[in-house]
Amino acid sequence: MTVVASAAEPDTARFEDPLPAVTVPTLFVLHGADWSGHTYTSRKPRATIMGLTFHFEGALVLPSGARKYAAKDKVRKTAAVKQIQASGTEPGIEERLYGDMSGEAYGAFQKRLLSDFLTH
Repeated sequence: MTVVASAAEPDTARFEDPLPAVTVPTLFVLHGADWSGHTYTSRKPRATIMGLTFHFEGALVLPSGARKYAAKDKVRKTAAVKQIQASGTEPGIEERLYGDMSGEAYGAFQKRLLSDFLTH
C-alpha cells in the first residue's frame, strides 16, 4: 500500500485541468512560489534576499473522480534578517534561507491540511 507518493510536474498545472484518474483516494497538492514584494539587502554577507509567497492548492480525489475535499492557502515568508546577520560572510546563505522558508511554508500548509482532516 502506498501512503505517500510525489511527482514533479510542470509549473503550468492548475486544478482546473483534469487530474489523473486514480484507483485509490488520492490527495493532490499543487504549489508554487512568487516574490512577495519584500527584499532585504545585506552587506555581510553580500546578498539580497526576497520575501516569498507560497501558493498551495490541495484536493482529495476519489476513484469515481469526485473531489471530496479542497483547500487553498497562501503562506508569506519574509527574509530571516537575524539568520542573515548571524551568518557573517559564510557562503551559501541563500540556499539555506530559501530552503528554510519553503520548509516552513510547506509545514504550515501541512498543518492546515491535517487540522481540516482531523476536525471533520
